[in-house]
Amino acid sequence: MPRRFDVAVVGSGPAGAACALRLARFGFAVALIDERAFPRPKLCGEYLNLGAVRELGELGLGDLLDATGSPLNGMRLFAHGEVADFAFSSSAYSVSREILDERIRAEALASGAQAIAGRLQSVARSDFGVETTVLQPSGEILEISTRYLVGADGMRSTVARLCDLSAPVADGRFAIGGHYEGLALSHWIEMYASGNGYIALNPLTDESANAVFVLSREHLMRARKDLGDELTRFSVAVTDGSRRVENERLQGKRNSIGPISVRTSQPAAKNVLLVGDAAAFVDPFTGQGVYLALSGARRAAAAISRALHHAAEERVAWREYAADIRSAVMERKRLAAMVKMLVTFGFAARRAAAALRRRPADFVPLIEAVCGNRPAPGRPELALTIARALR
Repeated sequence: MPRRFDVAVVGSGPAGAACALRLARFGFAVALIDERAFPRPKLCGEYLNLGAVRELGELGLGDLLDATGSPLNGMRLFAHGEVADFAFSSSAYSVSREILDERIRAEALASGAQAIAGRLQSVARSDFGVETTVLQPSGEILEISTRYLVGADGMRSTVARLCDLSAPVADGRFAIGGHYEGLALSHWIEMYASGNGYIALNPLTDESANAVFVLSREHLMRARKDLGDELTRFSVAVTDGSRRVENERLQGKRNSIGPISVRTSQPAAKNVLLVGDAAAFVDPFTGQGVYLALSGARRAAAAISRALHHAAEERVAWREYAADIRSAVMERKRLAAMVKMLVTFGFAARRAAAALRRRPADFVPLIEAVCGNRPAPGRPELALTIARALR
């Protein structure tokens, strides 16, 4: 006999746990499925922009930031010998994903969601709902019957794959990250960009930081025999020698993912919604991942609640959810593409840095968008910002 729920959420990261938390608070029966044990480390810049801070506050979890977070004053971009400072209008935060993910998940369970340990094996959709099977750690197969299924299981989403909604795209880049001691950053994120990749340094304490290296497949292949030394060499090359991220300073283990790209055909389909990286993966250069996960969870929970209360509105709720996700993702992709263009090419980086020093007000819309404090500028406004930066 299958276990029955209103909604099954696959994936207990910020997107899945926040969606489960909202749905449980609405009074629905929610299963939260994950094959991993929590708390667990996660490759991420561990940067919560102002949008993510706002989303956590709406969930009633703002105390987490004061208790365990490190305030961030801004982002400092280094490229081709130039430096550009993007001061935040109010504090963003860095928080360990082990702490953040476990707290949201714990709140979801305390609100009534039921944790199910195991790996999703199959999905069968019909007009009446979704039948799934989960392989549990004991080796037993658990059958779950639910009205709706939420895929919040990351860039390589099993839900998306089983429902024929996505396929990986090999763009050749890989991300490798870990915590390093001896990197004093004074509450500023540091981003170092070059044509070969980039490094993001996010302070966790006064003397430690999260370092994420994004590099090509060729760099990774060269590093197979001695990854630590290659990452140290990469850090020196990308930062022009101003930062040396030494392997001896690594705390614990490194994590890696790649290629860091995915194509999703649609974030909503019959009885299924995709959330977070499962719905659409955005280049992490501008640090939007957790914000998009939390805001997407809010939208998904609202759409599901609407459909559960009024079955006739399911199609409209799904269509509006998909449109909202596509709009949010396209905004962030445009933003990331513009910032990368301004810092990747030497001529553009030098002109943009000089313009920022002379006319900081011109860049306020861009800075506020990077911080998640306002929507990303549209194409005309982006074009105007580029023109001002390069004149």
